[in-house]
Amino acid sequence: MKRQLHSMDSLFLHLDTEDSQVCITPVFFYDPSSAKGGELSQAQLLEHLQRSVEVLPLLRSRLERLPFDVDNPYLTEDRNFRLENHVREVVLPAPGDWKALCKVLGDFQASKMDTTGPLWQMIVIRGLDNIESMPEGAFVLAMKFHHVIADGHSLIEIVGHMHDEGQSIAAKNPELKQQRYQAPPLLDRMTQAVSNNLLGALNMVSPLLDAAPGITKTLAGEISRTATSMPQLPVKTRFNTSVSAKRVWDLASFDLPTIKQIAKNVPGATVNDVVLAIVGGGLREYLSSKGDSVAQSLRAVAPMNVRHESLYNQAGNEVGYFFPDLPVHLDDSKARLAHAAKASAKAKAVANGLGGRQMNDVSKNIPAVYFSSLNMAGLLKKGASSLLSMNGNTVVTNVPGPAITLHLGGATLVNLSGIMLIGDGLGMNHCVNSYDGKLNISVVSCPELMPDPEFYVQCLQNSYDGLKDAFGIEDEATAAGKTKAAAKAESAPSEGDDTAAKAAKPASRTRKASTTRKPSSRSRAGAAISKAGAAKAPAAAAD
Repeated sequence: MKRQLHSMDSLFLHLDTEDSQVCITPVFFYDPSSAKGGELSQAQLLEHLQRSVEVLPLLRSRLERLPFDVDNPYLTEDRNFRLENHVREVVLPAPGDWKALCKVLGDFQASKMDTTGPLWQMIVIRGLDNIESMPEGAFVLAMKFHHVIADGHSLIEIVGHMHDEGQSIAAKNPELKQQRYQAPPLLDRMTQAVSNNLLGALNMVSPLLDAAPGITKTLAGEISRTATSMPQLPVKTRFNTSVSAKRVWDLASFDLPTIKQIAKNVPGATVNDVVLAIVGGGLREYLSSKGDSVAQSLRAVAPMNVRHESLYNQAGNEVGYFFPDLPVHLDDSKARLAHAAKASAKAKAVANGLGGRQMNDVSKNIPAVYFSSLNMAGLLKKGASSLLSMNGNTVVTNVPGPAITLHLGGATLVNLSGIMLIGDGLGMNHCVNSYDGKLNISVVSCPELMPDPEFYVQCLQNSYDGLKDAFGIEDEATAAGKTKAAAKAESAPSEGDDTAAKAAKPASRTRKASTTRKPSSRSRAGAAISKAGAAKAPAAAAD
């Protein structure tokens, strides 16, 4: 079957630089105790992944490009594809702790991908036994995709196929194994390039006309609202500059029910608004510690899924954007959340008024020769960098996680996160996702701009704790800790027994017990998953 990428897909290919490849990487944490024999070996993993590759032609396909990129690339089956060439196993180097894991993942994200073959790589990381929060024998799987073939929502669909629940659905559809992408012959592609470039401009007209009434109304409203004051561009921060080829990454994990409870304290506030308040508070503390100004609100670049129903399970990029405030200028936690909720609602209204879906349709039809000409002239990357930094200070992207507990060869997925892209002008990115009662915020930057990601993660934790304290909320972990402390106090020995108690005290444990919830029925989970192997994301960022 024929599959040609559209212009917004191709744009991500043009935006690759020597120091910044446009890749996104979901990261999965597994507990193998639920697998047969209590482990999942590399050979077993490859056998499992091979079944997924057989029904996902995207993973076996490379790009077929025309000279000078005069038209968008086609996907075509790579006859030299070998699964083992895309999957690498490593053991976490000493001391095998969380910091070592973060370094391995940052280095993996920074590594260059060969764009002449299928545009993905996978690393399997074992030896996590010195990471306190990991179950015994746990392993991490990180799968890097070039953004040219998938956005965040597409990755969730692909991930659904990779896991046991998605494979059980694919097994009932044997025709999926017959699917192959095949690019037309060179002469046909050259002929089609002429047609595509001529018709592309015409195809931009219809979505523009559809969006025109909303654009006119929204712009009129904004002009009226700002008649007495000029709209301000975001202030520059240490992250709005050039990036290096290196990457740093870290992860903060929060209790999702607590996040939802916090949101209920401000009328109209959503989970996303709480995230913006957490990031705003975290950035306030981090920037202040560096002596940077936090006198003005910052702005986030927030991608949102705008795909039509007919484009689900088709991979590719269908992305719109809105630009909510990050209230770093406010010291009070309650005030930050209230500001975030109000500013986010306004930013979404503006984005919807400007026709996010229609603007995406316009962008998809931009003649390919236009982007390739700008790229050859050296103007495309500079223009994109300037445009992004003019609209925001950091990316905050919400990638909704699977709606059910997933398994890989029987191993239970206990947590997930992501490593997103950064580039010149936007040297910091937050990936937000939820899974199994947890809400995760991961951050990626480069060491020149953020030499201490672990400190920034602590700033995010402090911001979250500030919101809890402001509204008098305790999460499960805090409540459980207080209960345990109270019980310990009640059972404490008397002063006379203190010496004996100390002598009898066992050695402290270096590992926390796993609190992973096991599903009661694998068949019920399989029925709940969508045909893509994952739940559909809403048209806008999940709230």
